[in-house]
Amino acid sequence: MCMNKKSVFIIASIVLLGALLYILIPQPSIDLFRICEKVEGNYLWGFIDKTGRNVIPPQFLDVYQFSDGLAAVRTDSGWGFINTSGNFVIQPQLKSASWFREGLADVSFDGHTWGYVDKSGKVIIEPQFQSAYSFHNGYAGVRVDNKVGVINKKGEFVITPQYTRLFISDNDLIAAELDDEWGYINYSGEVVIPFQFDWAYPFSEGLAPVEINKLYGYIDRSGKMIIPLQFQAANLFSEGLAGVKKDKSLGYINRKGAWVIQQLQFYYFQGFSEGMAAVGNDTTGFGYISNTGKLIIAPQYDLAEPFSNGLAFVYTYNTKTMCYIDKNGTVVRCGECSPELLR
Repeated sequence: MCMNKKSVFIIASIVLLGALLYILIPQPSIDLFRICEKVEGNYLWGFIDKTGRNVIPPQFLDVYQFSDGLAAVRTDSGWGFINTSGNFVIQPQLKSASWFREGLADVSFDGHTWGYVDKSGKVIIEPQFQSAYSFHNGYAGVRVDNKVGVINKKGEFVITPQYTRLFISDNDLIAAELDDEWGYINYSGEVVIPFQFDWAYPFSEGLAPVEINKLYGYIDRSGKMIIPLQFQAANLFSEGLAGVKKDKSLGYINRKGAWVIQQLQFYYFQGFSEGMAAVGNDTTGFGYISNTGKLIIAPQYDLAEPFSNGLAFVYTYNTKTMCYIDKNGTVVRCGECSPELLR
């Protein structure tokens, strides 16, 4: 069983971008799901509905999930954006693109500099950044000269590029790294919680995991340590629970720090979404448990994503099979895709 080592303590849907900035990947905003199939020897992407029916047949070289009603897709001509009918609203002419969020998408025309366009394709913020990321609460992180700052929708810097890394999310506090220490700032650039941590994550459900001397605990928005430093690893809270590791115990705690699910027989586990969480280990692969710790779907997959709109994406390496399953583990639709094409 081959498993992705990055899956150890997956923090909800947070990913590292460019070793400089973290964002939260948007979950699908509508009930359309990416699907990949081998067509005449080529792997092509399209979209299905919750029943597994083709809505937009596989025809694209790559796709992002829908967000703000549009999806970025790649053809031989480049990246563009389609609507839910599969029609191009922004023609495939871009070197790179990602998600629309709050009416703007970060794009690159030359593959080197990034800016933002609106849903008509009009350039709103001229390409000028090394990297640019999705807007949250009217603000977006951008990279200039290998430092990260924050701009508003006019392209004006509200926080000058000075940080090594930032966590940008829907919260009004940003976890930031400066001179190898982490703290929290607001969107005016003011320090709200002093830089003192070895690592810090975004707030979720009122608490944020922080690390000091290789131990994690949870602070509130005032910086007070609510759950003491004691864990070797800690996830964000989701649906009232957070995955943690303490010595030989792995499981989930509540917001008071009490164990709700303990002594899991799995080393990898994710945050809860729609009452389910993916768990697994190197031997068995991934399956899903309920928020009471009951095993609902037996471990069997190499990759497993959180449930969204009733379905979860799962993948098996040796057969190159991607599937969507429901909460009973019933397969709704499968396709075939090279692992190099997964994002």
